[in-house]
Formats: sequence, structure tokens, C-alpha cells
Amino acid sequence: MNGVTVITTTMWNDKWKAMIAGSKFNEMPGFGTFTSGKISLQDHGHLVSFRNIKVKKL
Repeated sequence: MNGVTVITTTMWNDKWKAMIAGSKFNEMPGFGTFTSGKISLQDHGHLVSFRNIKVKKL
């Protein structure tokens, strides 16, 4: 955020699966398993603004 890495993770490995299993999302079928598709942005009940969002394939 603002040029600073906030979080980094490796998706779809055993650690990822365990993290999902221990989360509030564990009862949502397919959560965290898709390797392509749409993205979404969320807030947690507070005012939030998004601008200049760029998504690029790494």
C-alpha cells in the first residue's frame, strides 16, 4: 500500500489450504481454489476509496 508490501503469500499449496480451512471462509465451496477469473475489492464497514488500480500478469 502506497509503495509498501503489506502481505505476501503463495496460493494453492498445503499452507494455503490449511489457512482457508481455519478461516471464516471454510464453509464457502470453492473459496480460494480458482486460478483465474474476476477480482473483487472489499471494505470492512469503513469509508474506502480505490483509484488507479492496475492488474498485470506476473
